Amino acid sequence: MSERKLLLGNTLFASVGIYVEYFLGMLTSILLARYLGPSDFGIYGLIMWLAGLGIALTNAGITTGMIKFVAELRGNGRPDLLAALVRLLRRMQRRMLIAVLVVSATVYLVAGQKLVPDINMVGFGLLLLSVSMRAPYMLNIAVAKGFENFRSTATIAAIVAPINLALVGIAILARASIEGFVLVYALVSIGFCFVSGWRIRGLVPKAEAGLELPQELRARIRNYSIYATIKMFVAFFCASGSEVLFLNVWGTSADAGQFRAAYQLASSASLLVPGVFAATLLPFMARSLGENPDAARRRFVLSIVHLTILSAPVAAFGISAAPDVIVALYGAAYHPAAMTLTWTLASCCLTIIVAGTASSLLVSTDQQRNILIVTIMNGAIKVPVGIYMIIHYGLVGGVVSFALDAILNATTQFWLALRINKAKLPWSQIARVLAVAVAAAIPAKLISHYLPPWPALFLGALVFGPLYVIGTFVGGCWDHRSIDYMHDLVHRLGRARLHAIEGFLAWAKRRANTPADA
Repeated sequence: MSERKLLLGNTLFASVGIYVEYFLGMLTSILLARYLGPSDFGIYGLIMWLAGLGIALTNAGITTGMIKFVAELRGNGRPDLLAALVRLLRRMQRRMLIAVLVVSATVYLVAGQKLVPDINMVGFGLLLLSVSMRAPYMLNIAVAKGFENFRSTATIAAIVAPINLALVGIAILARASIEGFVLVYALVSIGFCFVSGWRIRGLVPKAEAGLELPQELRARIRNYSIYATIKMFVAFFCASGSEVLFLNVWGTSADAGQFRAAYQLASSASLLVPGVFAATLLPFMARSLGENPDAARRRFVLSIVHLTILSAPVAAFGISAAPDVIVALYGAAYHPAAMTLTWTLASCCLTIIVAGTASSLLVSTDQQRNILIVTIMNGAIKVPVGIYMIIHYGLVGGVVSFALDAILNATTQFWLALRINKAKLPWSQIARVLAVAVAAAIPAKLISHYLPPWPALFLGALVFGPLYVIGTFVGGCWDHRSIDYMHDLVHRLGRARLHAIEGFLAWAKRRANTPADA
């Protein structure tokens, strides 16, 4: 199987997993937001953010390390070391989990009522249970991704995510409190943990007796883990919707709820389209570097273009229709979140491009030290500026804080990645993609002025989608190889040849960029 077909096949299964998990997760979030209202939804968002912090600290870069080193050993032809590697990383995670649980419980017992007065003992206990289950689940997912077995990630999401939605629906019908929804989160976390463990059984080869990891590899894993742990801690306070924490502490829980609604929608939308491709790139890049570093550099450039093509329509249409989207999904009470959605959506799409390309390349080339340095530098700017803006400007300040982090992160990581691999980005091609997205969004924006939210969204999407797709071909946004692959797919759709589409693709190929090696 060719690399392109393998990558597209992985993207297909990653798409299924992400679409099921994040689409149903987004629907769950909308139901919760409508039921709880902005103020209580802000408190619930704080609990979820704290759970995410505990999971991030427990994993401490171990999950990305699992993906990276498993893929690397496969690319280097050393499958005999995989069992020892997985065993070592699982042991590291268990130690981190114990440390996180002990420290969290101690902090809560000593100062919990001052730091998080809205979270009672029951809610905090359920939060710790959730962390204990979600962290191993994410490591199981990392094992599957390291083996580029995205079929398993899709299966896990398809089993557990609908159960999550059903339980939330039952809790709403039962008029549950915030603690009731935290209980649902904990139960779903248990389901994710056990289903993911079942799916990856037999994936890792059996360990050979007496075979241990080389000292050089152990040292690389240790160094990677140290840098990744510090980076994860700093990055989580800079990104991951940390404005929900800042708004709860220095603003109001209602503003935190408005931000949470917009951020949840923006992050889900960016993951549902460009994110499905970006999710496959870390194992792909790590394996490619183990096989052919020069080809990996060329694929880095190609990935940037493809992620831009996928991200631009999400940002352009979402920004043009933000007020209609918010009112239609969350209700009039969340209308202030429309402004937040425009900026968080653009920021999330930019972050997806960075995570799928620059971050994947930097992690694959063992640039953890440099990543840590730029992350700390960005945090030193973003956190104090963000807190100041939130204290003085509330929700608007939170939006500025979030956008600032995305811009700083994109600028520094792209600069670092380009300095390392000496790649030249096709700026004119990227500019054409953005121009096509903006042009296609103009009619959709005009439609929203004359119709109610739901009809405006439906008709706007019908107009925007075809205009953007056709515009990318007319504007020469695709390379020769991508068009050749599309032509092959069209040719295989059935016995009847689709002459019109094939003729259009042949014409588009004449306008396309020079072939990209991938």
